[in-house]
Amino acid sequence: MERPVLPRRFSAGPVMLDLFHRDGLVRDRWLQLHPREFEVLWHLAECAPEPVSQDRLLRDVWRLDFDPETNRVAVAICRIRAKMRAVGLRGLIATIPERGYLLRVGAEALDSLSRLGDDGAFQSAAGEINGVSGKRSDFDRSG
Repeated sequence: MERPVLPRRFSAGPVMLDLFHRDGLVRDRWLQLHPREFEVLWHLAECAPEPVSQDRLLRDVWRLDFDPETNRVAVAICRIRAKMRAVGLRGLIATIPERGYLLRVGAEALDSLSRLGDDGAFQSAAGEINGVSGKRSDFDRSG
């Protein structure tokens, strides 16, 4: 049986997800995602435009078949949103009450891209979130 081939890159609205680097790219700026954050964002992109429930994310990303009654999914989503805000993206991930999280990839995503600014705030915001500034090297992708 032949295994499915995953694409190296996957477009999620204005974010280009790179499977080799396990990171997201917006206008030549890396989001500097941790491995689990990348998996969450990749999963939301694969399922878009349908919302993905917390239970499904726990099962597919964390490999848990039960609800550990923690806020780990909400924390991951919050961190991804913060990293997207650092590059000027807002509102790309929506919380749908009682249904889960939705990655906006259509016209709403393009609206987020049109609001991207080329101000110098990226370096300082990325540094505050990740403890370092600038793009990580290919050898520093472990998280």
